[in-house]
Amino acid sequence: MLDAAALGVGRDVDEHPVAFVVRKGKDITESQIKEHLLSRLSRYKVAKCEVVFVDAIPNTPSGKTLRKVLRARLEEGVTVIRESCA
Repeated sequence: MLDAAALGVGRDVDEHPVAFVVRKGKDITESQIKEHLLSRLSRYKVAKCEVVFVDAIPNTPSGKTLRKVLRARLEEGVTVIRESCA
């Protein structure tokens, strides 16, 4: 994995995390990411997560993640590989 960012989507009960991941090659799978998350977070925090594989995470020149851009791409229906962790 080269880079990653996460943000919450939905409202109230439907809110869940979405992880945007830049893969290093094609050898990293959604299940490997889920295992990594489960080893570090509580099960309920990972239960509804989604994994979205992207080519690059948008950043500012100072290196901060542009979450607004990621959220906009998600709402537009980004043409990337999208896998559910559930």
